[in-house]
Amino acid sequence: MKKYILFLFISIISLCFSEEIKIYKSATEFDYPPFSVTDKGIPDGFSVELLKSVAEEMDVKIEFKIDYWGTIKNELEYGKLDILPLVAYSQDRDKYFDFTVPYMVMHGGIFVRKDNDSIKTEKDLKEKETIVMKDDAAYEYALKNNISNKLILTKTYTDGFKLLSLGKYDALIIQNVVGLKIINDLKLKNIKQVTTIDEKTKVRVKAKLIGFEQKFCFAVKEGDKELLAKLNEGLAILVENGRYQELYNKWFPFMIDHTLSFKLIIMYLVSILIPILIIMTIFYLVMLKTEVKKKTFLLSKEIEERKIIEQKIIEEKNKAEFANNAKSEFLSKMSHEIRTPMNGIIGFTDIILETNLNKNQKEFIEIIKYSAESLLKIINEILDFSKVESGKIELEYIEFDLYDLIKKTISVILYGCKEKKINLSYNYDNDVGKKIIGDPNRLSQILVNILGNAIKFTNEGEISICVRKSKEMFVKDSSDYSIIDICIKDTGVGIPKNKIDTIFDTFTQADGSITRKYGGTGLGLSICKKLIELMGGKIAVESILGEGSSFTLTLPVKTSDKIGTLESEKSIEDNIDKKLEKKCYNGNVLIAEDNLINMLYSKNILSEMGFSVTEAYNGVEAFEKYKEKEFDLILMDIRMPEMDGYETSRKIREYEAGNKRIPIIALTADVVNLDNQQYQSYGIDFYLTKPFMKKDVTQLIENNFTLKKLDIYKADTISNDVVFDRDNFLKNIENDIDLYNKLISLFIKEFKKDLENLSLLIENSDFNGINQKLHSIKGRAQTIRAIRITNILNKIKDISEKEQNIDRLKNMFLILKDEFQNFIDEVSKK
Repeated sequence: MKKYILFLFISIISLCFSEEIKIYKSATEFDYPPFSVTDKGIPDGFSVELLKSVAEEMDVKIEFKIDYWGTIKNELEYGKLDILPLVAYSQDRDKYFDFTVPYMVMHGGIFVRKDNDSIKTEKDLKEKETIVMKDDAAYEYALKNNISNKLILTKTYTDGFKLLSLGKYDALIIQNVVGLKIINDLKLKNIKQVTTIDEKTKVRVKAKLIGFEQKFCFAVKEGDKELLAKLNEGLAILVENGRYQELYNKWFPFMIDHTLSFKLIIMYLVSILIPILIIMTIFYLVMLKTEVKKKTFLLSKEIEERKIIEQKIIEEKNKAEFANNAKSEFLSKMSHEIRTPMNGIIGFTDIILETNLNKNQKEFIEIIKYSAESLLKIINEILDFSKVESGKIELEYIEFDLYDLIKKTISVILYGCKEKKINLSYNYDNDVGKKIIGDPNRLSQILVNILGNAIKFTNEGEISICVRKSKEMFVKDSSDYSIIDICIKDTGVGIPKNKIDTIFDTFTQADGSITRKYGGTGLGLSICKKLIELMGGKIAVESILGEGSSFTLTLPVKTSDKIGTLESEKSIEDNIDKKLEKKCYNGNVLIAEDNLINMLYSKNILSEMGFSVTEAYNGVEAFEKYKEKEFDLILMDIRMPEMDGYETSRKIREYEAGNKRIPIIALTADVVNLDNQQYQSYGIDFYLTKPFMKKDVTQLIENNFTLKKLDIYKADTISNDVVFDRDNFLKNIENDIDLYNKLISLFIKEFKKDLENLSLLIENSDFNGINQKLHSIKGRAQTIRAIRITNILNKIKDISEKEQNIDRLKNMFLILKDEFQNFIDEVSKK
């Protein structure tokens, strides 16, 4: 008997002092702030930090991972995990988990869009489309209480709130604190929590879901009593030493009405922990005495080590902030210093190309322009990448014509296809909305990048673009919203199977030989992917090496109307009239610009538009000249010596107070720190980023300002014996030879069709049809300056309207055909 007791005592002592330390496995879920925060790829949040603090206090080692709630819940149940830091207690879950005392008690709430006043209580959700997260306590509550007949399940609540904000579905139910935190993190301005009037106090309060009370606990696998006891003891110690309150204050600063919940927590802890602590005190008496001695011995060393670590963390944080600020400052200065001379290079090449050049000169200037634009593209990619990484890119949401954007994008890359003799085809589904809400500039950037890659890596074959309704259903279709696919396929070199997953990584291409052969930074697709994700969409790629690739952009979009048949070509006279109508402005413009080349370039553009230009080379000079003379418009460079553009604009606005407001356009080469609100705060109306083109200036002025202008387009009359008034026609299109050739070619092509139609109408004696046709034909002939044809058409119109003599009409039609041939001969002379 004595031997048996001695053996038992030795065994207990051995167990107590065993040096083997077990590592417990834990996990936290995606997107459940502030309890679980995983946006940086590492486990964080109130519940995670609380468990880590308990583990540290109890000398327990824990490893964390991140996964979806449904997955980690199942893994704990089947023993693949040991602990979960965030589980709401319920009787059903108590069957297969053991729970600690609750460390937080919260209630569920209902969230809707601010324009929805139809939902007051949970009873109003019955026939409403209501979002819940799959396997969450809210999901279990909704099923158990039959809250809604139309439950919508999402993997995370972040996805749910995004869908609700976009106008999808009617409501979302979630624990109040988590809901408010997600709304705050996503900066959703159109979401509110449902409130109601309390019958007793007559005060508006948050509408609570009856019976939806969540008691958050640590959970372990059913039967693991030892680990459960340690966790309960650790919680008690954290409440005692103030660490619990410290974490609470850190993660719940936005909470207003949390006093009641905290009292409930203390009540639960006191009522449940006291008996547990009495039992544990007896059970661990010997062990605790040993641990106290051990911890006392190590305490001073541990405190010293923590101080060193904390100091290192502060130093590293300061270094990171300094490096980040230095990077932003460097990019800002680099942007300004490079883009400023680029404005002169690209701008003046455009101006030179408008002059009379021989073939070699034109080719050399185009090479300079192409090289400059290639350099600018690389600079823009680096700056865009920096913006994306730092979270500074903001999307705009405006209505635009998607079909028109696709056409313009095709026109941008069409030249590259023709050069390589690649067939280009596109199809726009009739079911896709024509006008949508979004960011047209960023979408165009994405399409041009992907299409540019398609041309670069395709030596022969074809490239196709298809815009269609998507089969994806991560957002439900409705009358206002739909999901579209934009699919771009090519028959290029393709991508190796083992490289497909990495092509969206930064500075990555399919292999090193691509960089050597085709060039590029490896940033384009990475930027595209991040922009698409910012838009709420996704991008997929399929490729076969040697056969080609297919990129599919899937985007949720808000549409405003439907396109039935694709837009028909506008009549020739409308297109020509737009080109021929030249506006000449009559006013005074002040240009403030310290760079001489950019001053000459801007002055050239505005002088051609008819403005009288006054020059100033710094802010002080600009302000003095502004006071001396009345101006209609001011172009203001931002970075100037003596006084910058911001301060100059502010002083101008102060000086003009109460008088006529002069429009100010900022000229800036700093695209890193573009801030429209900052510009407006200094009184700046619009801005142009360098390098800018002539059309950028003219379009900005034409679309946004009402300035004095003279219309110098006139329907000149000349002698009837002139077949074709070439000189005046060229003058009206600003001697643009390329435009001249296109318009003449289009006129001849259309006129041949018109003659065939007119002949048929005369044969059928359809005088109404003849008169209508003559009206459109005559307009085109007048615009193109085909003088004799115009006169003959006038004669035919008189006969058709007044005499209605078919024989005479037939005779005049033969004369018209002969005169058309004379016109073709005249055009061919030069």
